[in-house]
Amino acid sequence: MGHFLDLDTRALGLFRLPLTLAALSLFLGPLAAFLLRRRDQPHAANLALATGAFGFLLAAHLGLQTFAPVLTSAQLAEAIAPQVHPNDLIAIHGEYESGSTLAFYLQRPSTYAILEHWGTGTASLPESQFIHILEGRSSNLWYGSFFPDAPKIFETPATLAAKWQGPQRIFLWQSLTDPPNQLPPLPGPVYILVKSGGKEIVSNQPNR
Repeated sequence: MGHFLDLDTRALGLFRLPLTLAALSLFLGPLAAFLLRRRDQPHAANLALATGAFGFLLAAHLGLQTFAPVLTSAQLAEAIAPQVHPNDLIAIHGEYESGSTLAFYLQRPSTYAILEHWGTGTASLPESQFIHILEGRSSNLWYGSFFPDAPKIFETPATLAAKWQGPQRIFLWQSLTDPPNQLPPLPGPVYILVKSGGKEIVSNQPNR
């Protein structure tokens, strides 16, 4: 429900089809079932209710498809996946939850699993395999981040700036709307690789 207030009049215009389908399903399905039961046709009434429920679920699915670029980073991950190599550094600017789907779509170890279920073998992986976090040492990951053997995945503007001009390629995810939505000072060029759903991924190197 975090994006509920984003559904203003302009945004709702994008949901004309799913909203219309949901309204018709909620109104016509129960109404038809009620009228059919009054005519002693329970089997047909149940089919009417099932049809209404199917229509509502279809509307919800269409709505999620429309809203997907805002809810997920799948489009961003798909755009950079051909360029990402195992030793590249991928970082999220802000809370890990905001861009956590990058770990799934890029097949990187989950930061939640690393910090909440330590000792399962992930400690032997190089730190470049983990999703790093810039200015987001808080929320659910705060406690596990202070374990003495936790990987050094929490970046500061200073540590990121020190790596920005190095040979390692860096992919930095950030929101364009939710704070922190301004890049920290970086000592080199910043290449915008892709934008989608109010988010972007920038890098210290252009696409090869």
